[in-house]
Amino acid sequence: MTKNNMKSKPSFSTRGLSKKKASTVARRRGATGNGITGLARLLNDPCAAPLVAPQYGASSGGYLTKLAKFDQVDMSVGGNGYIVWFPDYTGRNGAGQKANCFVYQSTGLGAPVNTDALPFGSGTANSADTQGWTASDPAYNFVNSTTVQDSRTVAACIKMLYTGRNDALAGRVGVISGFSRDALLNGGGGAPPTITEMFNYCSDVSRTPMDHVELKFKPSEGSEYYRNVTNIEDVAFNVGSLGGSATVIGAGTPGSVGTGIGFCWSGLDDTSTLTFDFLKAIEWRPEFATQLVAPPQSVAQSGGNMVSRAVAYLDAHFPGWHQTLTNAGTSAAARIAQTAFTGPMNQLIKAAPLMLL
Repeated sequence: MTKNNMKSKPSFSTRGLSKKKASTVARRRGATGNGITGLARLLNDPCAAPLVAPQYGASSGGYLTKLAKFDQVDMSVGGNGYIVWFPDYTGRNGAGQKANCFVYQSTGLGAPVNTDALPFGSGTANSADTQGWTASDPAYNFVNSTTVQDSRTVAACIKMLYTGRNDALAGRVGVISGFSRDALLNGGGGAPPTITEMFNYCSDVSRTPMDHVELKFKPSEGSEYYRNVTNIEDVAFNVGSLGGSATVIGAGTPGSVGTGIGFCWSGLDDTSTLTFDFLKAIEWRPEFATQLVAPPQSVAQSGGNMVSRAVAYLDAHFPGWHQTLTNAGTSAAARIAQTAFTGPMNQLIKAAPLMLL
C-alpha cells in the first residue's frame, strides 16, 4: 500500500456492506486504530511523538501539554547512588514538601536514612547528606498554578547522560522500572534500600555509556486518575522536616501504584557528572475561574481503555521497551521506525524518530 493510499482510504475491506454501514465501520476502526497507534508512539517516544489524548473509557478529557527540565548530579560527593521518579504524581524539592523524585549519593553502597532527625529526601542537592535529596517534577510549577485544576500523566521519560571527561569514564549503571513507593521507603527491611539492593532489582545493568540512555514511564492501574498537588490523597510522599518527622508515603490513589522509574550507578569517577533530562506529557483540566473548557479533541472517545491496549501492543511486539538501557540506535523507538504496526491497527505506521537532547 502506498503512502498516498494510506491517507485516502482505510486499509481494511468493507466489501459486501451497505454504503452507510461500511462508512460506520471504517470510521470506528479508523478512530480505534489511530488512538492505539498514536498512544503507542507517544508512550514509546515521549520527546518526539505528537501529543495524543489517553482515552480512558468514559473518563473526561482536557488539554495536552509537554513539560521538561534537567538536573545535574555531581559525583564529587560520591560516585555511587540512585535516582527514582514517580511520574504519575507531581512534587517539588525540599524538606517538608510533597515530593515524587528522590536522589541519593554516597561514597559507599549503603542506604539513605529516614529518621525524625534526618527525613529521607530532606538534604541539600549534590551534597553528602545521608538522607538524600529531592528534585522537582517538570510539571510542578505549571500544575501548581491558578490555571490548573488537576492533571494526569500521559507519557514520560528520563534520560541520563554522562557529562564527565572521556578519560575518566568508569563504573556501571542500572535501570529501575516499575518501582513501588513502599519499596523505595521501606524496601530495605523497613528502611530505604541500599545501592546494592537497587542494583539487585535492576532489569538491565551495563558499563557507564558515553551516549545518553533513556527510560520510559509505563502507565499502570492508577494512571487514569486526575491528581491535584494540593490534595492530600494525591501526594506520592510527604518529606519530613529536619528534626521534625520522618518521610512517609502519601495517601495517593490507589496506594499501590508501582510507577517509579530511574537509574542507579556505582564506581563513577569523582570528577564526573550525570545529567538527567525529564520530560512529561500531561492532560490537565482548567480551573473553573479561567472560563476555559476541555477541548473537544481531548474528550475521551468510545472503545474502552485505549492506554491499556497500546501498552499491551508494545509489550507484545517490543518486550522491554520501557525498561532497557537504550540509545537512539537500539531503542524500541528506532525499531518501530522500521516496523509495521499490525493486528488491531492493520495499517503501516512509522513512529517518529528518537530525539536526542
